[in-house]
Amino acid sequence: MTIRKIKTDAKDAHIISLFAKRNGATLKLSHSDDLESIKPIVREKEKLIKSMSALKTDMKSIVNQVFPEMLKNTNIFSKSSLNLLLQAPSKRVIRNLKEKKIAKLLSSDITKGAKPKIGAKEILSLAKNSIGINNQSLEKILISKIKQLEFLQLQLDEFNEIIESFVDEHHNDDIELLTSISGTGKASASSFLIELGDINNFSTHKQLTAFIGTDPTIYQSGTSVNVKGSISKRGNSHLRRTIWHMARAATVLNDTLNDVSTLYHTNP
Repeated sequence: MTIRKIKTDAKDAHIISLFAKRNGATLKLSHSDDLESIKPIVREKEKLIKSMSALKTDMKSIVNQVFPEMLKNTNIFSKSSLNLLLQAPSKRVIRNLKEKKIAKLLSSDITKGAKPKIGAKEILSLAKNSIGINNQSLEKILISKIKQLEFLQLQLDEFNEIIESFVDEHHNDDIELLTSISGTGKASASSFLIELGDINNFSTHKQLTAFIGTDPTIYQSGTSVNVKGSISKRGNSHLRRTIWHMARAATVLNDTLNDVSTLYHTNP
């Protein structure tokens, strides 16, 4: 409704009033539905994942200083590795442990059928020959971050249970349809459905892409007419992020999409 990108409360109120005046005959009140009620949980889950990602980056940096060989040779975020690092957060502490003690700390995954990438004997050997530094302050910080990560993981599991229960009850058919796409898991499909809302709210695919914010921007100036620029990014950023993750996974696990993606990057 305006060519100027001015964003203030007064301008927003003015634009909204003009829009309502011009389109009043076709506007109708939105009714809160089941999807709206669960949406805050989905968005809080997204924040949790971001926080956990930041924590993991910090933890990698610390382990790379106090015991770089462990970072290189095992997954430090497995339950067994975290359990070991929580009790022995550096090569300095690990090299003073008995092999049986290390094996006991690593055994936390065994009940689930998962085994550590390397065993207690190998970890002890790595610790004794490690080039890692001795820094007790970093060790304490690592312990703190592991505890934070475990706490956030508990919250994430709780939110996942709430979301999964909700979609199983209300949108099971849609979930089955979405997860039939290679690379699309139940978590991504659930977030997609909840952020999207009722698909019947969109009359055309153009309305849907505008809502998501993946519609291309158009530049018309001088001899450059109808030149498509980047996506507008003016829609639902949460939904756009979810679709990006789904598309990224699909291009890896879906052979057809993988071929298309490879062809595009080879011949853009």
